[in-house]
Amino acid sequence: MATTHDVLPAPAPPLAPVAETGAPIVTRRRPGRLVTSALALLLLALALNSVVRNQAFQWDVVGQYFTTTAIVNGLVLTLRPPTPLQRARAALTSPAGDRS
Repeated sequence: MATTHDVLPAPAPPLAPVAETGAPIVTRRRPGRLVTSALALLLLALALNSVVRNQAFQWDVVGQYFTTTAIVNGLVLTLRPPTPLQRARAALTSPAGDRS
């Protein structure tokens, strides 16, 4: 005899693409997202414009700093793919739920 724990629930009916009235279902409009995105892009453009056009920024000094040996070596170390030993160490030290 089957108990309530042995019986699986009935599968849910598939979602219908058309509402009960016959009208198509459309996603909700979210004008706030569009306004916020436009504002964020405008602020980013203004910040980039300020940095690029600022005469006091001294791009030659920035270039010297970014091409020092320590910075270039750190960039190479960061962008280099991990070795098999590094992958194994990361797999062993990461929590069990984070394995992907």
